Amino acid sequence: MRVLKNIRYYGETTAIAVVTFLMGLYIRFHVNYLDDPRVTPTPFLPPPDYRELLGFADDWWFATLLIIVSLVLLLGVLLDSIKLIKPTISVLSSIYLVLALEFSARGMLEPHFNISWAGCLIAVIAILNIMFKLGRGGDRHP
Repeated sequence: MRVLKNIRYYGETTAIAVVTFLMGLYIRFHVNYLDDPRVTPTPFLPPPDYRELLGFADDWWFATLLIIVSLVLLLGVLLDSIKLIKPTISVLSSIYLVLALEFSARGMLEPHFNISWAGCLIAVIAILNIMFKLGRGGDRHP
């Protein structure tokens, strides 16, 4: 019963953790999906090796990072542990910000329409909102 209260109390945090976990699983089962020409057409005048810098979003190690961070965050929620939630949510904000930057750079360097960066920025804003609430002392049940 306490676990359900924690999930409800940390609803936004739980949602971010679950979505991040699902993203990690998707990438893990579809490694290098962004390199498929049906998803990412031939680049339009970018440096030939830009994908080495910007191509991590579909790599196995990045998927593993997403899965681990989301599971630690979910564990923090289930245990009502601010000591796990605060640092993990901070790491997650950095991950989503880097993703937003990667997808915006890919959107500028490739000729196809790409709006993934906007979804990542929404995630960053949601995470910053969570961090703000936790910083105001909203870190314990009323």
